[in-house]
Amino acid sequence: MQQSPLWLRVACLAYGHHLGNGHATFGPGEVRLALSTVDRDGVLRQPASSDVTRAIRTAVGYGWLAEGSGARCLIIPRHAIEGGRGGFSTEHTPCPVHDPERRVGRHLRALGK
Repeated sequence: MQQSPLWLRVACLAYGHHLGNGHATFGPGEVRLALSTVDRDGVLRQPASSDVTRAIRTAVGYGWLAEGSGARCLIIPRHAIEGGRGGFSTEHTPCPVHDPERRVGRHLRALGK
């Protein structure tokens, strides 16, 4: 069976996981794990981080994802956002990866301040 290209699989992951704000956030390594395949011997194979980065760039280039997308947050282009997890209640939810105030707060908490 032919497997879909990695860039399309990463875009589908974003479309299936995004909130109403168009952002699909993931923890470290979660996108790689979600894009894993199982070989004929039943061994889980994760794509290399560089392959995931390239797939994200390709999906952005094709217009399936928006600029600013990365392995921690995949962004759906504005014209393609329809609902999302949580629907309209998450439309204005700040992204923990892209919102500067949330990032500063997270770093201060990590420093114990």
